[in-house]
Amino acid sequence: MRRSSAYHTHADSDAGRRYAGADNGEVPDISDIFASMFAGRGANGRSRTAGRGAMRGEDQHFSLAAAFLDAVNGATTRLTLPDGRTLDVKIPPATTEGDILRLRGQGGEGSGAGGLRGDALIAIHITAHPYFHRDGADIRLDLPVSLKEAALGGFIEVPTPAGPVRMRIPQGSDSQTQLRLRGRGVPAHGMLPAGDLTATLRVMIGKPDAALEAFLRSWEPAVDADPRQTMGMER
Repeated sequence: MRRSSAYHTHADSDAGRRYAGADNGEVPDISDIFASMFAGRGANGRSRTAGRGAMRGEDQHFSLAAAFLDAVNGATTRLTLPDGRTLDVKIPPATTEGDILRLRGQGGEGSGAGGLRGDALIAIHITAHPYFHRDGADIRLDLPVSLKEAALGGFIEVPTPAGPVRMRIPQGSDSQTQLRLRGRGVPAHGMLPAGDLTATLRVMIGKPDAALEAFLRSWEPAVDADPRQTMGMER
């Protein structure tokens, strides 16, 4: 079997003579020969001498408490790291609990000449809102209304994540009535459409009112409906 010219060239060189076995008759290990031939070269054949010893820094993990509306609408907030550095973290719209944001080059320092910094991995924890609740892309809201608003109906202002809007309350609405505002939930992001806001009415009687009490005592409804009829209870 013919040996390659590369092998002969190397064997005749000073490096190759180390494996000739002229003094002790040992058979050279061909793996050692090729290791010597390609030492100092990378997978693409280029020298790895430049930047030798450089190591990328470690990724570092942090947590950030985000306000409910900031997570829904998107915002930029400042995070102070344990080493005193501050980072401006851009929270994308529709961020959910536990999402991880990666800030490249903001982690641990690298070592050696040209060693790059690692990344900062920031886990988002969303604080609760006093009256908004998120359900996927939709927002749910318990909406208090007065007895007069529920009985007579009309337009009222309703809070949404993007600001208040006017909504019509149907005449004769009961508690637990659900009204939907389309497109007023989590805003559209990427290829996903905006969610809706669902308002569940909570009829509030309010403080004692002498005029209302007098009216109710003398009032005879045209239809004497029993609100507990479906529960199988009689008056």
